[in-house]
Amino acid sequence: MSDDTLVVEFDVRAPVERAFAVWTERAGVWWPKGHTVSGDPDSVRFEPRVGGRIVERARDGAEHVWGEVTAWDAPSRIEFLWHLFFDRTQATRVALTFSDQGATTRVRLEQSGFAALGEAGAVRRDRTLLSWGTVTSAYVGDAELDVERSDAPQRFATIDVGTNSVKCFVAEQQRDGTWTTLSDRAAITRLGQGLSESGVISSEALDRTADAIGSMVDEARGLGAREVVAVGTAGLRIARNGSEVVAAIASRTGVHVEVVSGEEESRLAYLAACAGLGVPTGTALVFDTGGGSSQFTFGHGAVVDERFSVDVGAAGITERFGLAHAVARDVVDRASAAIATGLARLEDRPVPRLVVGMGGAVVNLAAVQLGLASYDPARLHGAVLDRAEVQRQIEVYRGLDADDRRALLRLQPERAEVILAGACIVDAVLRLVGSDRLVLSDRSLRHGLMEERFGVERSP
Repeated sequence: MSDDTLVVEFDVRAPVERAFAVWTERAGVWWPKGHTVSGDPDSVRFEPRVGGRIVERARDGAEHVWGEVTAWDAPSRIEFLWHLFFDRTQATRVALTFSDQGATTRVRLEQSGFAALGEAGAVRRDRTLLSWGTVTSAYVGDAELDVERSDAPQRFATIDVGTNSVKCFVAEQQRDGTWTTLSDRAAITRLGQGLSESGVISSEALDRTADAIGSMVDEARGLGAREVVAVGTAGLRIARNGSEVVAAIASRTGVHVEVVSGEEESRLAYLAACAGLGVPTGTALVFDTGGGSSQFTFGHGAVVDERFSVDVGAAGITERFGLAHAVARDVVDRASAAIATGLARLEDRPVPRLVVGMGGAVVNLAAVQLGLASYDPARLHGAVLDRAEVQRQIEVYRGLDADDRRALLRLQPERAEVILAGACIVDAVLRLVGSDRLVLSDRSLRHGLMEERFGVERSP
């Protein structure tokens, strides 16, 4: 080994992604206060994906790149290249490799560039070796402690990639199997914009969606999520280029989106409703309106009797009938008739004792009814939404352009273009099943996915 290179290797009893996460969160090497431009570690952002960088914004607005991910093949291997600056003119490079060794992860740190420091290089190399020893000891202790404490609360994240929006749920599981929410948010990305006409997802829609997913993954990792699971729904199911979009998202975010069937989507929604509202007594219908499809699950108690999905969604109906703008009553009537035709499977059934609605349309209709300007799960979860209120809002929205609707939709103004179609779908569901009201569940696909993948066994 030359004097210009320093190599440190050690093993930790943790999976590759966990070893990498512990390094970024606890080692304190990449952005300790003394090594940052601004002196504020919160000014640094990190993107855990191939090409993802550590970027710091200085007080004057200038950005400095500290390093980047050169390989992200988790769970087998992650490689990162870090630029360590001693001052503004001198730097060495550190190549970090995290590789799976079965029961352990091998961490290799190779630092080079000491020769460029001139006579100070040898001294700097010796000091760096001591520094690496201190950091390594603390890091190994943190990583192994984290693995050994199997009774410690675990954190996970689930992402729902829908036709109109992307939703992310990050939660910590408690010892009794319940979940404590750390983050639960949505971004309107309009993945299915133009899909009904072209049959493909546009590059612009892909960019918006990948950016949103990347931001959510960053947040989840920052909150300590050990795993991030993402599923895609109707838009990715029907798009001719769905597989290419999934591959592009994986390349840009490091997360593979699993495209689930409509039946699986409805089952997870029912699971979420049971977990959130308690197992219903008697017959129940749980439905979830999305941008490209709607899911329905009929059951009694915790038993699922029937589940299905239909390609009736707010984004598709909006584009088909031009409902993003103010429209005449007859346009709404034609849209409602088309919705009823698409929901024909709901007809001629016994009236369910309980109807549970979930999804963006239901949440925003209830938020307007309650006058909410910010998300308040305590008021929304379990709220009752009458069909008469849905019809009242339909009349309001049909007379307004999207810009005017945004003033009413303070909770999610981005949903202004599709809220009229969403309200029409909700109204049609209630009419066809013979119910004059629904109970809102703010637990939907992403929450059911959390229960399914990481929770206590509660599957109906």
